[in-house]
Amino acid sequence: MPNGGKLVFRTFQKENKLYIETEDTGGINETTKPKIFDRFFTTKDKGLGLSVVCKIVSRYNARIEIFNTSKGTKFLLTFSF
Repeated sequence: MPNGGKLVFRTFQKENKLYIETEDTGGINETTKPKIFDRFFTTKDKGLGLSVVCKIVSRYNARIEIFNTSKGTKFLLTFSF
């Protein structure tokens, strides 16, 4: 979101699961989406991309999902305990 935008974080719990949700007004196109967790893949000039996030999430036996919405992109992390 180089020209500004909105970034929202939400957390909630249902039964034995913790959810962390981020939603922004940016977007991920459908051709890029399958690659975003690949090591060293990034659409930015610098950075490691989301492979680090994926590795951390998997260490906690959690799940990460990506959704394109009418307003942008949503990431949902689900942790079971």
